Amino acid sequence: MRSKMTPQSRLLPWQQLVLLTLASWFGASLLLDFLVMPTLYSGGMMTQSGFASTGYALFESFNHVELLLGSVVLTGLMVMVQEQDSTRTSQGETSHWRVLWPALILFSIPLLYTYGLTPYMSALGLPLTEAAEVPSSMDAMHGLYWGLEMMKVGVISLLLYRMSGSFGLGDRVQGFSGRFAEPE
Repeated sequence: MRSKMTPQSRLLPWQQLVLLTLASWFGASLLLDFLVMPTLYSGGMMTQSGFASTGYALFESFNHVELLLGSVVLTGLMVMVQEQDSTRTSQGETSHWRVLWPALILFSIPLLYTYGLTPYMSALGLPLTEAAEVPSSMDAMHGLYWGLEMMKVGVISLLLYRMSGSFGLGDRVQGFSGRFAEPE
């Protein structure tokens, strides 16, 4: 038995929710990466004895928020793809992956942060004191972290661009597609 729900009678406006989530995530990541962290670093955070535990608390919280944001984006895009599938009959499977692979990457990056990088970097930093040198493996972890951050910002930008109407997802909702209706 098929549901009689039309796209207009949905309970959640998924496209708006995904766009708001992506824009918020983008802004929060830029704020943390280019304002908070450089300020803490230039203020001498790395020379303080409690920097590892403070950094772990900050990043653990942010990583969990990113996991939530990633799950909202992935779920929203999966719902949107499924809705498009039900309205279009000649759509191929390859178009789904054009939209879903970036969402899978966005969900995977916070997983790597939460269960890999953040605990490992914190464990490397815990025994450090003011007189100790930062291990070279910590520099490698920072490099990996920044590489993943740049990938995350790039993938969020790609999804925002694709959802702006240029690649078809935004065609259904007026105001987000970047197109204006033809006068009648």
